[in-house]
Amino acid sequence: MNNKSSFQKTGNKSFYIILSIALVAVIAATVVITYTSGKIKSKIAPKTTAPSSEQSSYPSTVGSEDVNTPKNDVEDTRHEKDSTEQEETSEKSETTEKATSKTDETTSKNISCCLPVGTQILKDYSNGAMVKSKTMNDWRLHNGVDFTGEVGDDVHAVYDGSVTKIYNDGLWGKVVEIDHGNGMKAKYCGFEEIGVKENDEVKKDQVIGTLGNIPIESADNTHLHLEITINGKITDPIAALGKESAKE
Repeated sequence: MNNKSSFQKTGNKSFYIILSIALVAVIAATVVITYTSGKIKSKIAPKTTAPSSEQSSYPSTVGSEDVNTPKNDVEDTRHEKDSTEQEETSEKSETTEKATSKTDETTSKNISCCLPVGTQILKDYSNGAMVKSKTMNDWRLHNGVDFTGEVGDDVHAVYDGSVTKIYNDGLWGKVVEIDHGNGMKAKYCGFEEIGVKENDEVKKDQVIGTLGNIPIESADNTHLHLEITINGKITDPIAALGKESAKE
């Protein structure tokens, strides 16, 4: 009787020992499989990081307030003597003339440019940033500068040049494009009346038309939208004209 009981106890201990070993083996196998699977997945699908705010497709609002902030007293030299006239009255040595670079000539020319309408900016150049459009109620680039004025105000050529295109655009209204030379081309948008024709030669400060409206920017106050390219590249019109402005 005692022998039978002893045998049963021994059998029970053996059973639990075997069960414990089996459980340990199962756990160990699970750990190995999980680790191996993780390494395989990491090789197949490299770890990625979530896009930062800079990568977001939604436009950044940084700088938009500055672009939409009116600026007053933009420097206007339209009534000053042209720099080229001043140069003609001064003596230049042959060495100085040879040393004058093309960049210096362009800079000298830009300083003598004038503003097309008044000296107040309604909306500045956005320099590649997306800004809120009041009219379209969306975010978009603003590749020009808006000069505040009143309907009927005179619009002036910013520099000497040749009229290359005149047309009526569904978004920008009546448009005049002028080649001002040295790679600089300007697009004047928002006329009521146009006083020049294609192929006309114009002088700096010459009135080329009167101010009207711009459909795509109709929610803003009356203004002239001016865009300038230098050698085909869109640029800040104020920088191209060599002017300074101050925030309101």
